[in-house]
Amino acid sequence: MTRLGLTLGPLLYLWEPAVWRDFYYRIADQANVDAVVLGEVVCSKRDHFHADAMDDVIARLQAAGKTVRLATLALVTLERERKATQRLARQAGLEIEIGELAAHVACQGRPHTVGPLVNVYNAATARVLARDGATSICLPPELP
Repeated sequence: MTRLGLTLGPLLYLWEPAVWRDFYYRIADQANVDAVVLGEVVCSKRDHFHADAMDDVIARLQAAGKTVRLATLALVTLERERKATQRLARQAGLEIEIGELAAHVACQGRPHTVGPLVNVYNAATARVLARDGATSICLPPELP
């Protein structure tokens, strides 16, 4: 039987590093969520702002019993973004939540989750994603 859980998605806004870190520390200490998705999904140029705090935030969330997933960009357009997505997909130890199909290709054959920015509007698409390793799919918010 599948267990339902509550996942906190990645922040879409650029917050100061200390504010970002403290937000996730509060999530670790106070929020009743099962999983937390971390990472930059909007713009690869913003990725470095939180890199210094990422390991500490991951450790704090995991110590609080949260599952941590790393998010990919919602739109990979540049070669460096494609390579960064491939590196993220090869990283061992943490789940990956894909934000678009270039990340799906990079994660193919390994367990990963599908975020709400991937257009999954029918069962056939869901079956293909599951066949290729998707363990859960967050459907787009506009679906009824």
